[in-house]
Amino acid sequence: MPKGVFAYVDSRGEGHLPLNDETHVRNAMARWNQTAFASKSAKETARRKIVSAARKHGIEIDKDDKIRHPASAAPGRASQHRQSAAREATVDLGAAQSMPATKTKKRWVASVKTDATHPPPGLFTKDAATIARTLASKRVSPKGPASGMRMLTYFVNRAGRGLTPTRRAELARAKRLLSERVRSARERRQQQSART
Repeated sequence: MPKGVFAYVDSRGEGHLPLNDETHVRNAMARWNQTAFASKSAKETARRKIVSAARKHGIEIDKDDKIRHPASAAPGRASQHRQSAAREATVDLGAAQSMPATKTKKRWVASVKTDATHPPPGLFTKDAATIARTLASKRVSPKGPASGMRMLTYFVNRAGRGLTPTRRAELARAKRLLSERVRSARERRQQQSART
């Protein structure tokens, strides 16, 4: 992708937070505060680009959202917000699915509607092999293992800093195992189409 598509390009020329479509803009909004920037001005420039791209794609930004306010504003508020976000992220996804929502604020993640993957509650607390096997199964991912891979990536991105290093490593291992299944499924499809 061209460098202009990214909200931030680091000193090595590596682009971060792509803004080429609505999905990427929403992802950039969620990950902006987790990205390591070279300076406060670089963070502020990236924030402005993300807000501009959100407007362009018709994405509403909540008035209390961090991305809406300059990076240097309210220094005490940022650490308080980080602490509350860390507390919220430690909740297991399986448990969170069965709990009633306590917040009234709507986040973009609340509007994600997918019927492609149906992971059982508590799946992401299990070992890597079980996670990969379950997400690759037709029962959980009727559209194939690539759909399960997207769900796993979505979970890891949403859990963010709330994951322990051990859990993060186990989920990374599950992604590797699942990507092998995705690759073999793709190769099988290619072989079948070559035969016809």
